Amino acid sequence: MPLTIFLFSIIGLLGILILIATFKNPSFFWPLLIIISVGTGGLIIGGYPLVVDEFFLFFLLVGAFLSLFLARKKDILKEKRNPLSSFHLMIFYLFVFYMIFQTARGFFAWEGDLIQLGRWLLYYSMLGLLTFVLAQGRFSYFDKKKAVLLIYGTAFFYSLFYLFHGSLSELLRGINRFSLQGYEWSGTSTATFPFLIASLSSLFLLREKSLNYRLLGVSWLVLGIIVSIYYYSRVSLFTIVIFMVLIPFLFKISQKKKIIFLAIIILIAISLIWLIAGPRFKDYYEIAFQGEKKYEIWAREGGDIDRYMYARSALSAVQKDLKSFLFGYGLRAHRSVLIPYLQDFYDKYQKRFIAEEPVRAQSFNALLVDGGWIGMILFLSNFLIVALVIFQQKNDWRKLLLFSALPILFFWLFVTNLGDMLLLYLLIMPSGLLIKLSQDEPVPLNND
Repeated sequence: MPLTIFLFSIIGLLGILILIATFKNPSFFWPLLIIISVGTGGLIIGGYPLVVDEFFLFFLLVGAFLSLFLARKKDILKEKRNPLSSFHLMIFYLFVFYMIFQTARGFFAWEGDLIQLGRWLLYYSMLGLLTFVLAQGRFSYFDKKKAVLLIYGTAFFYSLFYLFHGSLSELLRGINRFSLQGYEWSGTSTATFPFLIASLSSLFLLREKSLNYRLLGVSWLVLGIIVSIYYYSRVSLFTIVIFMVLIPFLFKISQKKKIIFLAIIILIAISLIWLIAGPRFKDYYEIAFQGEKKYEIWAREGGDIDRYMYARSALSAVQKDLKSFLFGYGLRAHRSVLIPYLQDFYDKYQKRFIAEEPVRAQSFNALLVDGGWIGMILFLSNFLIVALVIFQQKNDWRKLLLFSALPILFFWLFVTNLGDMLLLYLLIMPSGLLIKLSQDEPVPLNND
């Protein structure tokens, strides 16, 4: 307990420093936002999950609004506005307001506690305020090269800390690294979510002419693979190897060299995936081709089919009536609503299992049950708009990388619950990371 209080005190002090830095110098906004979203989302302190990035975001936004309304010097940025970006802004605001409504609805419908109500109301409000701040010229300047380096550096030290924390806990504390998940770290699939943007930044560095930058890009890919294997995180390893397969398409080389290079990378990728996920390939085959038999196999041998069961249960839950289909059941309602649907599977195929509250569903399934298809459509519309924005850009290799990031990001939604990960929304929101990385850098104008 004293250690928890000490850590929260340190976080509080850092939050105040973030506020001051943002107020004094708006150019710190984007660097601090990157560090917060990439480097703190997987941390848990004292059993309180995924609140560190929210806490820092609060102080960052307070500093930003103080800067907007109190600072004498006004920095104006020449930026392009178009109907698509305005539409994106409207859609994201609608999603935020809709989820605030669902938060209140879930609280009254499912007798939630006031702390959770306050936390989620504040969380979605902060997402809306962050969108507003990013749309202001004072905070919209984005140095792409520095941002890529900062994403890389933050992800590198985050991954290194995650690796050493697990290994030293086993060596010095006698605590299994997987026992730390849920108490000092979020689950491995959530804790490694920053690997997506880290892989993207590594490939941006590989495109640089400097050998030092290219070595930096390779170094994180190696570290990411090591951490993924150490924590048995198949989704993060899958993410890294998919981006590795794209490497030959980043350079202007002959078709023959490209084929050879691609064949080597695919061979390495298959070997890595087989090393960590080989036994699970049977699960994926059964999900695709075995019909009802797959549940009987799962009951005997276990595996990843339970994620498929969650998806089936979520789809059944929202088909109960028109109201559930459109609006779902309210935020966090999935923790209770999915119980009878999952229990039906257990009663039929695995009678020794009991579905208990709280059910921990993946992002897609949780959002579908909580917000219905209206919430899902609003959320996924951001993916589509980001894809359209990327498509409008000129740079072919950059377009390839950023386009590839979207389906990979979508895949993560079926693996773990990222609903309160700031990085998830920062990737798809208006003026968010993927859009900023796709655009040419604007020119700042300073007017006193």
